[in-house]
Amino acid sequence: MKGKSFILIFIILSFNMVFSGVNISKGIESNQLKSKVDVSKLYGKIPLYFIKNRGQFNRKALFYSRTNDYILWITEKGLVFDKIYKDKKDKSKRDVLNMNFIRPEKKVKIELGKIEEYKVNYFKGNDKKKWISGIETSKEVIYREVYKNIDLRVYGKGNLIEYDWVVKKGGNPEDIEFEYSGSKNIRIDKEGNIVLKTGFGRIIHKTPYSYQIIDGKKIEVKSKYYKRGKNRYGIKTGK
Repeated sequence: MKGKSFILIFIILSFNMVFSGVNISKGIESNQLKSKVDVSKLYGKIPLYFIKNRGQFNRKALFYSRTNDYILWITEKGLVFDKIYKDKKDKSKRDVLNMNFIRPEKKVKIELGKIEEYKVNYFKGNDKKKWISGIETSKEVIYREVYKNIDLRVYGKGNLIEYDWVVKKGGNPEDIEFEYSGSKNIRIDKEGNIVLKTGFGRIIHKTPYSYQIIDGKKIEVKSKYYKRGKNRYGIKTGK
């Protein structure tokens, strides 16, 4: 596979998770569109946006995105899924699922994709000097060179978070390795999905769909998850 570019695609279903050891600031977010649109009528229809953290949350979070079910935090170490929910006794609970990169490159660059017109304002307290307005957003975040010649694209599709490993020329997909923490049980099911059990339900990372571009044509490549250690997983391609 080496020397030819292909993409590995993973889908995270709309289940839920947060930041161990991180206090989330309480404040109010408002939406800002340049066009004259009644934003209230767009609620539930606005696509997922990744929002830059300009001090409204813990600095470990570089960007974040809100789905209907959870918050996804983008950190230097990996992805963090944050869920607040009610238990059977109607008490508020918070669960965290971390997906951390194992042995990534030392200089991983994390950036927003194309900047959108959609902006976010954040208001906390009565001191207007601490209010933050015009926070930039994008429909995707890109980790550049997580591993040698391998990028990670994280984006929204509908109300779901999806992510692609982009293996460029000279990259080896078997360098990709990640570790989960915060799950009560992890297994690979008979369909090849990674299933994670949490306090509020299951998170399913769908079996990877992979393809390679050869002479302008998309050629499917067989791929699957495999266990590499305790709570650690990787990807095998080929037969």
